[in-house]
Amino acid sequence: MDVNAFFNAVFQVLGLVLGSGATATLSAVGLILLLLAGVLAYVGLDSKPEETSGSLKWALFLCLIFGVIFSGAGPTLALFYVSQNSIRTQTFDESFNDLISNKRVRYVSRLIAYKPPSALNPTSTDLDIANLKRLGPIKQKFSFVASYDELKGHTVKEALEMIGANYIDGYYVSAVIFPLRTDIYPANARGVLQVISSVEGSSNLDTKEKFLGPGKLNADELDEFGDTGIPSYRIDAYKKFYPHYCELARAFFAANTRQKSS
Repeated sequence: MDVNAFFNAVFQVLGLVLGSGATATLSAVGLILLLLAGVLAYVGLDSKPEETSGSLKWALFLCLIFGVIFSGAGPTLALFYVSQNSIRTQTFDESFNDLISNKRVRYVSRLIAYKPPSALNPTSTDLDIANLKRLGPIKQKFSFVASYDELKGHTVKEALEMIGANYIDGYYVSAVIFPLRTDIYPANARGVLQVISSVEGSSNLDTKEKFLGPGKLNADELDEFGDTGIPSYRIDAYKKFYPHYCELARAFFAANTRQKSS
C-alpha cells in the first residue's frame, strides 16, 4: 500500500469532517469521550482491583463504546454527504452576472490536453501534471486561465469546451488549480489587445512590425486602454470602445491565422 496515498486520503477525510458543522461536532464528541475513556482506564489500572468501583467500569465501557461510535460517525457522515451531493455547477446567469459586476476571481485553472506518451511522441510526458513546471512553453509570456468556480462540477470535456478547446478521445488532460496572486487580463477583446501591447512593448520589434502601431488606437482609447485596475474591466466602463477593440482583435487573429496557414 502506498503510504503517501494513504495519508492523503486521511487528510481528505479530515478536511471533509472539519468542513461540516455536523460531522465536526460528532467527531469532537467522539474524541472527548475517547480521551475520557483513556483517563478512566489510567485510573482503573492505577487502582487495586478491589478498589475499582462498578460505576468506574461502566463509565469506562460507555465512554469507549460511544467514543468509537461518534468518532466513526463524523467521517462516515461526511463521505455519505459527498456521495449523495454532487458538486454544484455555476449557471450561465450567475457567470454572466459575475462578469457584469466584475466579481473578483479567487482561484483560476489551467487545462492542458496532450497526446498520450508513446515511442513516437516521448516528449508528451513533459505535460504530465507531475512534470509541469510552468503554465505554458518557456518562450510564452502569457497563458490563458479560467475561473475555477465556472469550471468546477463539469466533465473534462465540458470544461475544455468552455475555455475554447476541443477534447479528443484518448488524450490526457493536466489540470492546474491555484489561487490568483497576480494581475490578469480578461480573455475578451480588450484584455487580448492589452496582452499584445505588453508583449510588443517588451520586444525588439520595429514599429512597423508591431500590430498595435501608431494610429491603431485613438487618444481616448489610449487613455482608457492603459488602465489595468479592477474597476476598468466592468462592461459599462469601456463599452463605447469595445466595438473597435473587437475589430482589432479579429484582425490580429486573422493575420496570425494567415501566417500559420501560408
